[in-house]
Amino acid sequence: MHSNKDNINIEEVIACLPYPAHLKDGKTGKYLCSNKANLQIYNLQYVNQIVGITINDLDAFMRSSWGSGFAEEVKKSEHLVIVNNQIVEDTRTILNLDGKVILQRMTKNPIWGKYTSKVTSIFTLSQDLTNTLSLVELYELYKKHYHSKKEIILRFLSHIGCESYFNQLPTESELKVLLAKKIVSSNKAVASILNLAPKTVETYSSYLLKKIKNENLSQVLSVLRELKNY
Repeated sequence: MHSNKDNINIEEVIACLPYPAHLKDGKTGKYLCSNKANLQIYNLQYVNQIVGITINDLDAFMRSSWGSGFAEEVKKSEHLVIVNNQIVEDTRTILNLDGKVILQRMTKNPIWGKYTSKVTSIFTLSQDLTNTLSLVELYELYKKHYHSKKEIILRFLSHIGCESYFNQLPTESELKVLLAKKIVSSNKAVASILNLAPKTVETYSSYLLKKIKNENLSQVLSVLRELKNY
C-alpha cells in the first residue's frame, strides 16, 4: 500500500476494517491510530489507550503471550519497510492473553509523505490464519508453546470447545486416535492413518471411551465434525 496519507483518510479506512490494523509513525514508532479489532488483542477499550505508545510499551504486558523476541522482530520488520520502502510480511504463531494459540500474518505497508517518496508512517494489517490449520496442526502448535503434556491437551481441548466432554484428560496417543476418528470411523482406517497396529488403536479407543462423560464418543465426534474451521 504505497500511498500518500494526505490523499486518503487512512484513519477512516483502519476504523472500518474487520481485521486488526493500525498506523505507526515511521520515526518514533508510536501508534497514530488503531481499530477495535486491534484493541481486542490487548484487552483495551479505547483507541486513545494505544495512541502515542510504542511496541515496547505493549511488550511490557504482552511478553508472556508474544515471547521475548516478538517486539524486536516487529521493529526489525518496520525498519525494513522504512529503509527499503517495501511491503514486509511476517507469519508466526503467538498466544493471546487467554493463552490461546493464534497463527497470525502481519503485513506492513510503507506510507509516503506528501510530495516525497520518503516513508513517514507504516500501515499494518493483521490476519488470524488459525482456522486454516487442521486439528493435528493446531495441536502441534500447542506443543511448541507449552511444555506440560496435560496443559497442552487441556488448552487444545478448550480451544476446540471439547474439554467439557471429558471426565479425565486423554493421553496424547488417545487424542490422536480421537482426531483421526473425526475423519474415518473404523479402527483399521485409524490405524492406517496413524501407522499403528489395529489392536493398538482398539486399546487406545477403549481407554479414550472411559475418559469421555457417559462414554458418549459419538457426541464428541459430532462436535469435532461440526467445527466450522479446522
